[in-house]
Amino acid sequence: MRQRGPLGLAARKRAYFAMMGVCLVLIVLAWTLIWRYSILASVVMSAVALCIPPIAAIVANAGPANRQLGVTSRIASCATGRAKMSAQMPKLIIL
Repeated sequence: MRQRGPLGLAARKRAYFAMMGVCLVLIVLAWTLIWRYSILASVVMSAVALCIPPIAAIVANAGPANRQLGVTSRIASCATGRAKMSAQMPKLIIL
């Protein structure tokens, strides 16, 4: 059986927009229609919609380009980037 590779950019974009669309539909339905019939159902729908955006972001960023660097090299590059930014920022002088 053939092994499947990571999803392509187009598939990840479609999945992201589908998940965010579901999130939007859940929020709109919960806050405009469902709350009239069941407050508990609208709260549950809102809670489910709250969990979707982080998952959608993980799916959208799960491409092969994000796997090239290891975690330690990403942390090191962030630290050097912050050091460069702080060196370039003007110093605040308090009188």
